[in-house]
Amino acid sequence: PWHGIIYAERRAAGGRTEVVVTGAEAGSPARRAGLAAGDRILAIGGQPTPDRIAGLRALARLEAGDAVEIR
Repeated sequence: PWHGIIYAERRAAGGRTEVVVTGAEAGSPARRAGLAAGDRILAIGGQPTPDRIAGLRALARLEAGDAVEIR
């Protein structure tokens, strides 16, 4: 399902990888939820997101209309 999150992976302090929002598409669920460039995504639906692939997997488990917590 379309979520509208635009995100990337970057190296954080200590060399660990983190997922960061680079944008949220206009009119998207991500934008309505208040996600904005610079936000870090630590988990999606309780699934840790240490890298971009983990984020993709967590989002792929969702169905259109699902409510999900993003930390």
